[in-house]
Order: sequence, then structure tokens, then C-alpha cells
Amino acid sequence: MRLLSSIFCFQGFDTRQRFLAINIACYIIMLSSHIAFTNHLLFNISILAFLVVVIALTSLRRLNDAQLKKMWCSGPSISFLMVYLIIIITNYNSANWLLLLPIMFSSLLMTYPSKAKTTYILGYSGPVDLSHFDHASLNQQRRSQRIEPTINTDFNKQTFQNTESQLSINQINSATTKKNENKEDIGELIRLKLLNNRTIKLTLIGLTVLIVLAITIPSVIASFNNNEKTPESKPTKAVIRTAQVSFPDNFSLLLSQYNGLIINWQADSSDDKKIWDLLTAQGDKNCKEIVFNNGTTIRTTNVVIERSEQYFANFSPLDTQSLLQEIAFRGSFTLCGYKFSLKGSQAILGKHIKYAKMVAY
Repeated sequence: MRLLSSIFCFQGFDTRQRFLAINIACYIIMLSSHIAFTNHLLFNISILAFLVVVIALTSLRRLNDAQLKKMWCSGPSISFLMVYLIIIITNYNSANWLLLLPIMFSSLLMTYPSKAKTTYILGYSGPVDLSHFDHASLNQQRRSQRIEPTINTDFNKQTFQNTESQLSINQINSATTKKNENKEDIGELIRLKLLNNRTIKLTLIGLTVLIVLAITIPSVIASFNNNEKTPESKPTKAVIRTAQVSFPDNFSLLLSQYNGLIINWQADSSDDKKIWDLLTAQGDKNCKEIVFNNGTTIRTTNVVIERSEQYFANFSPLDTQSLLQEIAFRGSFTLCGYKFSLKGSQAILGKHIKYAKMVAY
């Protein structure tokens, strides 16, 4: 619980390592959430809002640690917010490259060395007590609490040895501190080299602008195209089939709710759902018309396959009576490469009241 409290601390200090670890965790959580819950917009936005707060606070503590202006904490957090909003809303894969922007801001904060004179535990220093996680300090306290037996005659000798050891340690620490102060910080050196070079600065700015434009423009165009196409795509009304009558050569006739004739038969299985469509003139050309043995042809509106092997050839209601006349008085017909006999068709149609009314004798 204390570790979680330190993540939401306003007044503490974060080292570079802790700042980096928190940022990486936030990026992984957000990316995983977006992949796992792509269609849950509100959930992803809620996770994003939570992580933006986490990044803003660790940026604030990193600025405190480097003794920089607090207003800079908005850079990593706001850029993270804007980029992931674009990714979540547009769902455009190339938009992931925009993550380079918040990464650049976070990398900049990491180039500043720690200037706070304080003790860190797990990379944190502040009002939240994390001493429970400092195992080295706890072990040292336990050792200092132990009482070692001493002999009075050796007291002066031991005191002298302890004093001498302490002086040696202080000298080593002093030398190490002086060496660290003289050693240049690599992160700061890189930052100064980049920021002091005007050409590099302009190049980085130009590349950033190009990346943003190259990603956002196609996504905006794609979203506009999708919006324009949406009103045109109207749901197809389901066809209601009635008045089924079967023929000896394994085919049936049906009528749609608009009295359009439908011919149904079972054939070879297929994964295709629509094998011919008059509207687009695409598909199997053998299905574009029914051909009777006397040479008469009538166009189909479309031919679809249902349940993998049930063929349904749909005709215009304007051709229903003509079709029934040919079916009643012809010997055979060909459709989609299949040939069907019409033997006894006149008698079969005459027994069905609805079809009998449409046939002229």
C-alpha cells in the first residue's frame, strides 16, 4: 500500500531509474488494454486517464529531483494523452508511431541528473515511508543493536582502531565523492550536445513534424471516407420465401414477399455466399440467366448459397409470369451449369392454387 502511495505522491523525488520503470509500465498497460479491449472505447479511455495521472506525478517528482520547473511535467503526460486518444479513437495501426512524441519528452527528463541531497529507497524519496523495503538499512540496524562483549584492558586499543578505521572510511568516501563530482554525466552531456547544436535541433523538429503529418493525414482521410460510405450502405431486407412446390428433378419453386420467383436446388457444397449479382455483374456468368430448351432466356437478379449447398436463384417480380409459362410448357432448363427436367411440370403447377392463377392455358 505504501509503494502505491509513493506512486501518487506530489512532493517526493524520483530517480531516473524509477521514472523509466513507471513510464515503461504505463506504456505496456495501455498497449495491452488497447489490444485486448479494442471495441471498448470507454474502458480504454478510463485506463488512459488513470495512467496519465501516474505519468504526470512521476514527471513532477523527476523534476523535483533534478530541481527543474514543475510546469514541464505536462510534456510527457499531455503528449501521452493526445497520442493514445488518436490511437484509441481512429484505431489506425500506423498511429502507434506517434508514441515517439511522449517517449521523446520522457527521454529528455531522463537526461537531467539528480540534484536532491537525499536518500532513496527503490528510487524514491519523500513523505511516504518506504523503509520497510530497504533491506540493507534494516540489516545494518540489527547489527548495530547487538552488544559485543569487551575487556576493559583492551578498551583504549579498540577505540583507537575504530577511530582509525572510521578515518580511513571517511577518506575513501571523500575521494569517491570528489571523483563522482568531476565525472561528467552522460545523459546531461548528450542533452547539451543536442540542444546546443542548432542544425540537430531543427532536424529533430522537422522529422517530428513529418512523422506527425505522415500518420495523422492518412488516418483523417480514412475516417472521412468511412463516414461518407456509411450512409450508402443500407441493410438488405431479408427475403421471405413462401409457396414452395417441389418437382421430380430435385428442384423447387418459391415466391418472395414481392412475388418474385425463386428456384431452389441442392448442389455441390461451396463457401461462397453470393455467386452472382446482377447489380455488380460479378460472379459466375453461368448463373446470370436461366436458359430453356427452346432458347428462351430470362435474367436472374442474383444467386446465393445458404447452408453451404442450398442454391437460391432469385428473379425479378416482373418476370414471374413469363417464367411460370416457360416452366409449365417447356421440357427442360439450364441454370448455373445444372440441367433440370420439366417433365410433369404443368400438372404440378396446376395443383397449386397460387401458381395455377399465374399460368395462361
